[in-house]
Amino acid sequence: MSCTAIFQVSCPILESGEEDAVMCITGSCEQLGDWDPKRVVQMVQNSAEDSNKRIWKADVSLPCDSEIKYRYAICSFHKLTNGSTEEKVIVHRWETNVTPRMLFTEGVQLCQEEHIFGNYDDQQNTDTGWLTSQTEMHILIHGQPLTLQGCDEAPPFSIKVTARQERATTPEEETTSKKRKKVYDVLPVFIRVLNKNEYEPRLHQHEYGRHFHQDDIMMFSVQTLKPDTMSFKVEIFSQDIGDAIENLGVATILGRNVRCAPRCIPLIDQDMDNVGTLDVMCSIIKPLQPESVCNFEESYSKHWKSRRCVEIGHRGMGRSLVDKSLLVHIPTNSNIPENTVKSLQQALKHGADFVEFDIHVTKDRVPVIGHDFQAALTPSDVLGTQADAPLYLEVPINYLNLSEIDSLKTGQCMVLEHTDKKPSPCSSPARAPKVPKEMQLFPTLQFALEGVDLDLGFLVEVKYPMDIVEGSKEMPHEKHPLERNTLVDAIINILMKYGGKRRIILCAFDPQVCIMDMLTTYM
Repeated sequence: MSCTAIFQVSCPILESGEEDAVMCITGSCEQLGDWDPKRVVQMVQNSAEDSNKRIWKADVSLPCDSEIKYRYAICSFHKLTNGSTEEKVIVHRWETNVTPRMLFTEGVQLCQEEHIFGNYDDQQNTDTGWLTSQTEMHILIHGQPLTLQGCDEAPPFSIKVTARQERATTPEEETTSKKRKKVYDVLPVFIRVLNKNEYEPRLHQHEYGRHFHQDDIMMFSVQTLKPDTMSFKVEIFSQDIGDAIENLGVATILGRNVRCAPRCIPLIDQDMDNVGTLDVMCSIIKPLQPESVCNFEESYSKHWKSRRCVEIGHRGMGRSLVDKSLLVHIPTNSNIPENTVKSLQQALKHGADFVEFDIHVTKDRVPVIGHDFQAALTPSDVLGTQADAPLYLEVPINYLNLSEIDSLKTGQCMVLEHTDKKPSPCSSPARAPKVPKEMQLFPTLQFALEGVDLDLGFLVEVKYPMDIVEGSKEMPHEKHPLERNTLVDAIINILMKYGGKRRIILCAFDPQVCIMDMLTTYM
């Protein structure tokens, strides 16, 4: 026996960028899609007397005498142009109350009162969705980005960014056009400026863009299903007080060339002459691969709650690898190295609420726990016991497969940087034969998640080499072949698969990694 539930929800006029979106309902039963974004129930819009809001309705046959949990979401659906019937779903906004809405089905028909989107339990909680199928592209501008030929110093200027996406021509366009030419759609571009008034994304750009100040950090972003067909037009306008506004030049960035790296792009004037350059930082953020495991069921990451001060064990509760004694002693219960599963267990045993550790990803995409970007291989690992062998060889962790790390006596650079004596054959406690697995260095993230009690929270720092203010680098980027999206995907997939109910906080010093963490998962 089934019960027909009538859902009604109102919301203000959809925001810019949501013109093709519809209100949807998702929930804890098969009829509501089991929280899966691909299986949401689309609602139908009713005419409303109030022009400032829309009312959406859906009749859904649900199991009788059942408790059903559900949420509303604003989604858009996009068919691919390759002949496939599959639709790509983009989640624009969704209700993020910690406790979802709830109803109990009884009788033949159940008519729900009209709800307000996001308003539940006297709270208003909505948030943007994560990247399901779409890619987000960023153009970041800061510092002193503009250089003009013939000018020692750039004049005051403003910046405007327009995003265009190439598409196939319609039959009507082909018949009206005398010659075949490319057709573009203009996509909405969000702009943020890092200050207390403009950090929230907004769509409106003035005809002549936004004035750039020297201390500004300005970011333009756009979402698309086809990043390789995108192009960005960056216009620079003069902003001298009392003078007529002048177009100083235009720069073009092709979507297929957008990578997470700084770029210097030429500025061209109306006569197609090169008049200067513009320094930008481009980045591209892709949805979680191989496929996002996020759904609408939980939304813990959208809420912060007041709580007592917590105890955090730094790299667990083990001896620092700077300690020279670790070079000559095999680890025991009284001599546990940091960044091992045993050190994490010891932190919990002594009252820690969380443990903090750093994560790297090996060449074969396995996340491992460790601090330094490079591992140190002793001469016996690779050269045998030669008298003239170097003290150690530094090898980036992402140059090694996990099996190679397991097969070598591998230490961390930090150990050997603080000793001037040649290591003994047992100097690297990581993979010495007599060392228990929980005391070995470079444990996998999966092993830590499975081997440490769920009561212990994990504060996971995603490591990516940073440029130091003085001009040096934590690690040359050419030695770090893993692209940021690949790095984040490998870590997020393991956390989502084996994290269970553990409290997990992700952090990073690299801003792009932080943004990727936020957009690829709701954790």
